[in-house]
Amino acid sequence: MLNEGLKLCGAGLGPATSATTTAPVASSVAPAPSAQADPADTKFLSDIGGIGVPQSPAELIARARMMCRQYSDGASDDQVNQSISAAYPDWSDFQAVEFMADAVSDYCPQYLTKGGR
Repeated sequence: MLNEGLKLCGAGLGPATSATTTAPVASSVAPAPSAQADPADTKFLSDIGGIGVPQSPAELIARARMMCRQYSDGASDDQVNQSISAAYPDWSDFQAVEFMADAVSDYCPQYLTKGGR
């Protein structure tokens, strides 16, 4: 379970390149749109980088965003903690607390409180 002191509520792609051609159509090819990393994702991954969890960045981001949806739907800290513990039974209490705190801080800070709900 979570530490009782913590209370919570609730690859950039460049432009496309093409081979040089003499066909006049080549100049009308638009570059592919750039993929932009979400700044919240980048910050979150940086924040949890030191907690030692083996899951992929995509999985951790998805779980963090799902956790915020749980809070949005009215889940309590204990309910969210139980879902994290069920999903990652090998995580220590420290890892779970850090994950939850960083996820809320980076994705849904409106659920940060002092003293819980």
